[in-house]
Amino acid sequence: MFSKTMKMLQIVNKKVFLTMLLASSPVLFIATGCGTWNKGTTSPTGSATNTPSATPNATSVAACPNPAAVSLGTAGNYVILAETGITDIPSSAVTGNIANAGTGAQITGLTCPEVNGVIYTIDATGPACRTIDSAGIGIAVTDKGTAYTTANGLANCVINQSAGILSGLTLTRGKYFFNTGVSIPTNLHLDALGDPTARWVFQVNGTLTMASAVTIFLDNGALASNVLWTVTSFSQFGTNAHFEGVLIGADYIQLLAGASAHGRLLTHTYVALDQNVVTQLP
Repeated sequence: MFSKTMKMLQIVNKKVFLTMLLASSPVLFIATGCGTWNKGTTSPTGSATNTPSATPNATSVAACPNPAAVSLGTAGNYVILAETGITDIPSSAVTGNIANAGTGAQITGLTCPEVNGVIYTIDATGPACRTIDSAGIGIAVTDKGTAYTTANGLANCVINQSAGILSGLTLTRGKYFFNTGVSIPTNLHLDALGDPTARWVFQVNGTLTMASAVTIFLDNGALASNVLWTVTSFSQFGTNAHFEGVLIGADYIQLLAGASAHGRLLTHTYVALDQNVVTQLP
């Protein structure tokens, strides 16, 4: 009987001691789930990191250096610049100057009221409101090619991000290189982290496709003028998708019904519109 009583007292004393220890030393219990998520940080290895910050309210930091600005030269005077044609299934709404470097009636379906800007051609064919500027268009085409080459020559920071499937990602500044096509099946966020000079260059060795109703969002001071895509094959924006940035394509650029773009569409071949809204950069 005495032995059982002593054991009970020992148990009670241990519980009392443990309670007193926890009460006097709260630092022994750490909630590892706390902290601010750095969802905007992109790993140079090619994968986005979503790691809790060790310090509450820590500021996200871009993993990549800011790429150098790429000059568009006189190609920046156009919201659409094509070399072999511009087609349209009416009615579209285009804000900004457009130009086609091809000869013959290669601006088809796009009427003067649909363009809030100047329609430039190299000859007398095209819409009645056209302005002939063969020399100016020729210089712009050369400048477009120079910008394409310059952008592709920038040092890569992230290679083959998410194997080219940009789904559910938030990407900070940097040069992103892909040795294959890129698809955007869900909304994509580009986060400047409060820096209006943050730039993105996406070099795509393949096709660029956006799914229907997908949007590229510009967050925390990101500007469409600081987002540049170079694409070796065709680019296609799905129905009601929304694109942000400057696109220089080696092949055609197609906007499906209801898609929109804020930026510039510059291509070595043609642009195909279908009841779209295309708005130039400021």
